[in-house]
Amino acid sequence: AVVRLSQPAFLVLIALGAVISTGTIIPMMVDDNNYSVRTASYNCMAFPWLYTFGFSLSTASLFAKMNRVTRIFSTHGLQRAQAKIMDVVKIVLAVVAFEFMLMLIWTITSPLE
Repeated sequence: AVVRLSQPAFLVLIALGAVISTGTIIPMMVDDNNYSVRTASYNCMAFPWLYTFGFSLSTASLFAKMNRVTRIFSTHGLQRAQAKIMDVVKIVLAVVAFEFMLMLIWTITSPLE
């Protein structure tokens, strides 16, 4: 009952974001001594992509979950609070899409090598 009330979809997104952020160490293990320069360059650019995506996924999920809880508990009197899950998913998607656009602009204009 506790997990169901704590919105497991957001718990999964937070954990997934943490795993992706932690997994950024894998591309950092590739260097140009053992791999081609092209492969090393791709892995060098993969590091900020993975880290930003994981971080924004985790923090946006936490923010959206806190926003939903605030909506529920800020109702006056005995009114029933309307906090639909799709309203909260929109917040997560907006943050992740914004981060994606920033990373895309950075990759196109000045990629890491």
